[in-house]
Amino acid sequence: MGKELGFEPVPEYLRIDQSWSMSVEGHVNVIEVAIEHEAGADWEVVMYDEGSKLMDVKARLKVLVFYPELRQFERFTRRFSSEIRVQELKLDEERYLTIGVCKDKDKMRLVVKGVEISPNGRVSPLSDVEIPYSQF
Repeated sequence: MGKELGFEPVPEYLRIDQSWSMSVEGHVNVIEVAIEHEAGADWEVVMYDEGSKLMDVKARLKVLVFYPELRQFERFTRRFSSEIRVQELKLDEERYLTIGVCKDKDKMRLVVKGVEISPNGRVSPLSDVEIPYSQF
C-alpha cells in the first residue's frame, strides 16, 4: 500500500517492522510512517520492545498493532503515553497510533481498540469496533 501512495516501504529499517520513507537522491530523507506489530499478548514486553523502537525512531506517524487482553489495553495506554511524554528527543508533529485487537472472552467477541497519542502524552481514544467471535 505504501508504494501505491508514493512511499518507499522498507522492511526492518532500523529494526522497525516497516517504514514508509521519502527519499531524496536515493537516501532516506524523512520517515513518514513507522510500523511495529507484535503477536505476543504481554503488554509490558510490547511496550518495552516495540514501543521503545517507535519512541527511538523519528517519524511523523508511529503505528503499533498488538493483541492484549481487553482490560490490559487501558493499562498499556496509560503507561505508554507516560513514557512518550517523558521522552527528551521528539518531534512536535509526530503522532502515535496504537491499535489493540483484544479478546473479550466473557462476551465472546474481539474488540479492536485504538488511541492516538500526541508527543506530550495526550491520549485521544478512537471508536471501538466489536466483532463477534467464539473460537477462544
